[in-house]
Amino acid sequence: MHPPYPLDLVLMEYHLFCSLFNQLGGLTSGNEENLENWFTNYFESRTRDFWRNGINELVKMWEQVVEETEIT
Repeated sequence: MHPPYPLDLVLMEYHLFCSLFNQLGGLTSGNEENLENWFTNYFESRTRDFWRNGINELVKMWEQVVEETEIT
């Protein structure tokens, strides 16, 4: 059985989710309001460079996938 998407594409999620999960260690309470505040603060605290680097890595990944799956 094949996975529903190429495993190479899983790495595209790595930039955001790796950072997100690393920061979750500081989350102490699981009530809804605290979670909403935590996520709001997390996303607002990411710099332009954080998003720019993630997008640049995404482009590199897409190019690599296209090159590897290109039909000749």
